[in-house]
Amino acid sequence: MRAVFRTRISRQLATAPDPELTALYEELLAPEPENTSSQRIEADVVIPMILRVGGRELRLFSTITTFGTPMDITIDEIAIESYYPADTASAAYFTT
Repeated sequence: MRAVFRTRISRQLATAPDPELTALYEELLAPEPENTSSQRIEADVVIPMILRVGGRELRLFSTITTFGTPMDITIDEIAIESYYPADTASAAYFTT
């Protein structure tokens, strides 16, 4: 999951630099040393997630919807991330 956030924030910083986000990235998400494996997530539309909750693995995917344009100051940074079950077992967890 760390790879997902690392990729997403790297992309965000490349298009819209922000000192607070840069500090967060450097503190928590900076790439691992070269001698350790690091997975990079290239998905722009759907991002897979696996969460462990109470001994169960929930398989989800998320999408991000961004509103506005760079010219629209009031909503140019609003984004909504939605999570959906990726299989029937995960869907059952949320319906029971």
